[in-house]
Amino acid sequence: MDLNIKSTLPAKTGHKDIDKLFNRGMAFVKSQRYDKAADMFSVILKQKPDHFAAIEQLGKIALQLEDYERALLFFKALTEHVPTYHQAYGYAADTLTRMERYEEAIDFLKRVLIIKNDLLYPHVELSRCYMFIGQQDLSREHIEHALKLDYNSPDVLYSYLNYHYKFETEDDPHLQHVLSIVEKDRKKLGHIPLAALYTVLYKAYNEIGQYDQAMHYAELAGHVRLKDNPNDFQSTKKIFTAIKDYFSKDYLENNAPNNENSELPVFILAMPRTGTTLLENILNAHPEITGIEEDAHFTKLVQDHSTLPDYNGMPYPLRLGPLKGAPMGLKELGDEHLKYLRSRSKGAKRVVDKAIIHYTWAGLLYMVYPNARFIYLKRDPLSSALSCYTRNFIRNTHPYTNDLYDLGRTFRLHYEIMEHWKNVIPTPILEITYEDLVENTEATSKRVVDYLGLPWDDHCLEFHKRKKIVKTASAQQVRQPVYKSSLKTWEKYEKHLAPLVEGLGPYAPKDCLYIVEKYGEKPDPKATCA
Repeated sequence: MDLNIKSTLPAKTGHKDIDKLFNRGMAFVKSQRYDKAADMFSVILKQKPDHFAAIEQLGKIALQLEDYERALLFFKALTEHVPTYHQAYGYAADTLTRMERYEEAIDFLKRVLIIKNDLLYPHVELSRCYMFIGQQDLSREHIEHALKLDYNSPDVLYSYLNYHYKFETEDDPHLQHVLSIVEKDRKKLGHIPLAALYTVLYKAYNEIGQYDQAMHYAELAGHVRLKDNPNDFQSTKKIFTAIKDYFSKDYLENNAPNNENSELPVFILAMPRTGTTLLENILNAHPEITGIEEDAHFTKLVQDHSTLPDYNGMPYPLRLGPLKGAPMGLKELGDEHLKYLRSRSKGAKRVVDKAIIHYTWAGLLYMVYPNARFIYLKRDPLSSALSCYTRNFIRNTHPYTNDLYDLGRTFRLHYEIMEHWKNVIPTPILEITYEDLVENTEATSKRVVDYLGLPWDDHCLEFHKRKKIVKTASAQQVRQPVYKSSLKTWEKYEKHLAPLVEGLGPYAPKDCLYIVEKYGEKPDPKATCA
């Protein structure tokens, strides 16, 4: 949630030293030197504990640094000290949403509306929170209210038309309205709002069957998102190579894994839009399995604390930034993360984590948890890549999805590193396909449950009847029974997919290679070789 609200709290105190410190702190915030800024604001609070603008800034800094617990403390303190300051409740709700504590976020957003009932953002965020927890009627109610407050807001239009509306004709009034906004305000809109509206236009033309026009707007959305967050494929490729070189077969054979023998962790290894939400929800319906979505706890431990010694002259490749606390080796990582998994397990025997980044870290995960289970979920790469390309990921977190050729090349890196893990990790990795999961749901699900060492339970086939928080792009689909309409979705867009197939290289399905020959760019016969 981007509240986009300027503070109305008084920053000036009349005390020159404090005012000077605050101004210095804000200058550090502007230059993104958050540690220095936090020092300034902390000094202010020692001298003047009721300097609420400093409290607010410390909360925002903690939020920016993804220290959500600390951010929440500051924002809650702000609501207690300035109970009529609706922004504080909004920031607290934002923090809770990022922590996936949606019911608590809803309570804070309701408080915002008590203070000021004509605000737009609480209705938009309430709609999203209710959607994540499966209360579709309340989700629709709030976004329709937001639509009445501001029919021109890109955020409102995106949330309503993308999740609560189906286009049927080209003269649809909502479609024409979005087209008029894009035409009139294209240059004034920021990258993210414009990309959201382009995504709506892709969806509209896809639903009414005008696929060339739909792809046109998907391409425009990708171009705009790349301006906001460019993709650096070569850097990604170097990181993948470094990971494979470090976590080699030789390394895994000559370095003892952690002596933790827990069978609690289950890691789904996959690219986005490959059916991980479907698989996790099938498993979560089992009484002895708990799914925790795309959990970020291990990621944060790795990025902030993990450290392993150099190996054969190669530095440990996974923590790319400086340490942000005590260094952690295999045992410390395992102890800390296992404690966290147990706190979320609800007493289950297996906890399923489907964080996308884990496929790059499978070697480390094995070293930390030698008895963990790994499920490799694959899907037809053209369907999954196209689904990635046409999605408007929150905060533009997957920049490689904004260009078809980069998408293909990144999928290729994924396949290469997964081949590496299958060759070097001693633990058997169960490989299944999304297509099998959809077409042979019961048999495939039984195979997975058996791999997890648990007895079969028929509740797995009724996963869509359970109440569960789903925060990914699949939040609505997973509330439905298994459906097959997502198979071979690329076929109606084949004429546009030559760059994707080229990027996939040897991992492109053989029955799709004709796409490059038929639709790929042909060399200019008049061109001369350099």
